[in-house]
Amino acid sequence: MEKRPNDTIETLRAEFANVRKTAIVGHLHPDGDCISSCLALYHYLKDNYGYEADVYLEPYPSVFDMLPDTAVIRHTVKPEVYDVVYSIDCADADSIGAGKELFDSAKKRVMIDHHISNPIFGDVNYVKGEIGSACEVLYTLFEEDKINYNVAMCLYTGMVHDNDVFQYSNVTPDTITREAKLIAFGIPFNDLIQK
Repeated sequence: MEKRPNDTIETLRAEFANVRKTAIVGHLHPDGDCISSCLALYHYLKDNYGYEADVYLEPYPSVFDMLPDTAVIRHTVKPEVYDVVYSIDCADADSIGAGKELFDSAKKRVMIDHHISNPIFGDVNYVKGEIGSACEVLYTLFEEDKINYNVAMCLYTGMVHDNDVFQYSNVTPDTITREAKLIAFGIPFNDLIQK
């Protein structure tokens, strides 16, 4: 069975701007890219469109509490129907952790990912298998003039985490350019790498 093609960047950006009851979920056993990408989207929506999404993740290593506003992350899910739920960094629907039932019952399911094996399982989908992290995929979707310090800190952390500080073969000149633009926000990039 052939995969459904990606939706356009314009379709995804329209979803960001359409204020509704929203949640963000990530994968089982969340790592740095998963946590960072969920928080990057949270800040992007809150700081640009004025609404706060609920973020659901399983418990994760406390070192990531250095990211802005980790206190908004919920580990316990109450049954609720959301207008839209974003699945971020999940290779397939079965890999969604806390919030899986919320994604399944959402009125609209938006899926953003970087795993080349992703079968495309949302109502709106954006998978870039050639990109090394979910945070870098988000960078390509976000309007650059709407990225701020908090978004930059989250995006940078996830990109560095998933490319092992530029050591993997999926690091491209575009990756380095994007990371340089994020550093320009004055984020403590050396501290983030060390931690």
